[in-house]
Amino acid sequence: MRVGRRWPWVAGGVVVVLAAGGAAAVAFTREPRAVASTSDTSRVDRGAVSLAVATTGAVTPARSYALGFGTSGTVSAVAVRAGATVTKGQVLARVDDADARAKVSAAETAADRAADALDAAQRSAQDCARRTTAPTRRATPTQPVTSTRRATPSGRPTPTATTSATRTTSPGRTASPRATATTPAAQDRCAATGADQVLGARRQATAAGLALDEARATLAGTTIRAPIAGTVLALSTAVGAAATPGGTVL
Repeated sequence: MRVGRRWPWVAGGVVVVLAAGGAAAVAFTREPRAVASTSDTSRVDRGAVSLAVATTGAVTPARSYALGFGTSGTVSAVAVRAGATVTKGQVLARVDDADARAKVSAAETAADRAADALDAAQRSAQDCARRTTAPTRRATPTQPVTSTRRATPSGRPTPTATTSATRTTSPGRTASPRATATTPAAQDRCAATGADQVLGARRQATAAGLALDEARATLAGTTIRAPIAGTVLALSTAVGAAATPGGTVL
């Protein structure tokens, strides 16, 4: 028996042996070659991972505000300095507010008076409307009433003379209810007068309210408050300095 040649294309460790006569075939497998492996082990710990980066450049704030007073006056208080950290709504500086408070008080008084005048005008217009539609009473004279008494003497016979006494009541006046309608012209005059009074009073009340709002805004402008929580970058005023509306202070 002769053994045929090994075919080199057979892969996977399978070898095929063919007999010379082609009557038999034997197949077997080859064990794979062992691969040597090595590994290292280490202990893993838990903790915060930090990274420090060193660089240079310009720092720009995310938001910045130029703050100033809303009215003129003398700075009476400065509560912060450059570099200070502030909270939202914190008072930063003030100017003397005596005049502003006096104006607010006067504006409140004027607004109250205007409101009272408007109420009075409205009540007057309502009364006028009621008078033009209410029934009235008209007095009518009555007929005179006359009573006669005739006296006749008794006792001795006397001539047939008679004495008469007459009492007449003076004409009088009695009130009898009678509804009378007011003329349309009178109604129109009353309505027009009431409407004019109410309109004028309402205009005065509106003007007084606007003046009060302006006075209160002026008073609020005497104080600078922090619009956000942050850091004061710069300060350009001091106690005793003159402040002008719109100027930058912080």
